[in-house]
Amino acid sequence: MVSAGWSLGRHVLPETSLLLAGVSGGLLLRRVLSALGAESGPARAALDAASLSVGELPAGLSVAGDGRTADDVVIRIQDGSSPATVWTAAARYTAAQTRLLLDDIEKMVGPYRRAVAAGGWTQMASVRAAKAAVIDAMSFSPVVQRALPGRFAGRVRP
Repeated sequence: MVSAGWSLGRHVLPETSLLLAGVSGGLLLRRVLSALGAESGPARAALDAASLSVGELPAGLSVAGDGRTADDVVIRIQDGSSPATVWTAAARYTAAQTRLLLDDIEKMVGPYRRAVAAGGWTQMASVRAAKAAVIDAMSFSPVVQRALPGRFAGRVRP
């Protein structure tokens, strides 16, 4: 667990342990939004809405990166790519990374009963759809986290 960067400790509930792990999807999503010129609220909302109508991604389109171990975000495009498909690829990639993390956690502690996603990115319907497509028993916290001053939060109210 330590080599994977996870933390294990006491939970606030009696006789319960807490395993804390995560992926750096927010960093990747922020960088992709910036590359697409969609940092403003209206531009993010338009991209979020357009992403919901994307089905299969164009051949050759991929988005990858891991802010925990490298600073690079790699976007590969071919004909047929658009800002909506690139954003969709990014949201699906981060959701797939979360799914892989859950698979690894299940090897250590057994299957989970439910998964709850929280944070500014989950206010985007495209991010929620990507996560729900790959994670069973997925729910989303209704709490909207406030942005830190001077920082991009990726927050779009539904």
